[in-house]
Amino acid sequence: MDHRELADIGLVGSDLRDVSALALDCDPTALLAQRARERRRDAFSAPPAWGHPPVGGPAYKRKRRGQPSRVPA
Repeated sequence: MDHRELADIGLVGSDLRDVSALALDCDPTALLAQRARERRRDAFSAPPAWGHPPVGGPAYKRKRRGQPSRVPA
């Protein structure tokens, strides 16, 4: 599968590498399902409020131009 097909089911290439490292008698579907659930859960959660805008975001650009930042402290 390519990266787009994996993304459709909520996985990435490192997930496949991780399950290939499991013992042969282990069922990989439990690990793959857990990873897909975690990504789906995290996709809809609010971004962390660390007080710093992401580099390249609108607040970062305003600050670079000398305008006051609107990011809450």
